[in-house]
Amino acid sequence: MKKVSIILITYNRAYVLSEAISSVLQQDYPVLELIIIDDGSNDNTTEIIKSYSDDRLQYHYLNHCGNLSILRNEGMKYANGDFIAFIDSDDIWETGKLTKQIEKLNYYPNAKFCFCDVKEWVNGDLKKSSVYSDYPSTIKKKFFEELVTGKMFIYPSSFLFEKDCLNETGYLNNELPLSDNEFMYRIAYSNEGVLLKESLVNIRKQADSFVKNREEEVWYEMIYALNKFYGEKKISYTLFQKEVHKSRYNLAVVLSKKKKLFSAAKNLLACISINPLFWKAYLRLLALPIQILK
Repeated sequence: MKKVSIILITYNRAYVLSEAISSVLQQDYPVLELIIIDDGSNDNTTEIIKSYSDDRLQYHYLNHCGNLSILRNEGMKYANGDFIAFIDSDDIWETGKLTKQIEKLNYYPNAKFCFCDVKEWVNGDLKKSSVYSDYPSTIKKKFFEELVTGKMFIYPSSFLFEKDCLNETGYLNNELPLSDNEFMYRIAYSNEGVLLKESLVNIRKQADSFVKNREEEVWYEMIYALNKFYGEKKISYTLFQKEVHKSRYNLAVVLSKKKKLFSAAKNLLACISINPLFWKAYLRLLALPIQILK
């Protein structure tokens, strides 16, 4: 039987942490280890974790760094399983999540990773029971182009992959505080994967969710990934230009909201240099001086 290591990253999430931990330990597939990396929490996270008397649980407390890439990499260093899965500290797995993913990977032996559908909850309310409505059934394929063009998004808490993938793709990029997507793109470029069309993870979005407050870094990560993949000749020039244009504009919108107007202007000018007919960039650029006066 294939062994699975699960990595859970947390920071001051004691009020939801026990539900995430229990959803892993109560899986009907044998879990080899649950590796918890605590990014220097100063609430009662330690007490919550120590309340579990389960030999499968490992707890590593680090000084706070706020860098999700470093934290996930730290967890993967301790992983002894054949497979690695991530779960965020505010998410919850359905009991059969691992069993069903392993079954699919056994059925498709050439596939190296599996991700499942999810339910999205916002402040306790169910907003979506499925995020992959365009896919009517389970499918095996190479997902790289759909991921790098933003047509598909994988939640890390739904992602299960063979540890051997790290031999080729390496670990997350520590220079990017948020490099989940770029990491999964690299795995998807080299390997086929399976989308399990069943909602087996509950994604709970809350006001203090890690990614919710780091949209700027998400778009910087995408621009970095596109430049990297183009430089490695993994994507065409046409696709590169199209996606960089889109990412620069979205980044400019985020920067404008944060009053980082000089950086917003630089990204809008980059959009215009790629596509001089993109009128939305001109309008937003002209609106920046008004924001300065507000």
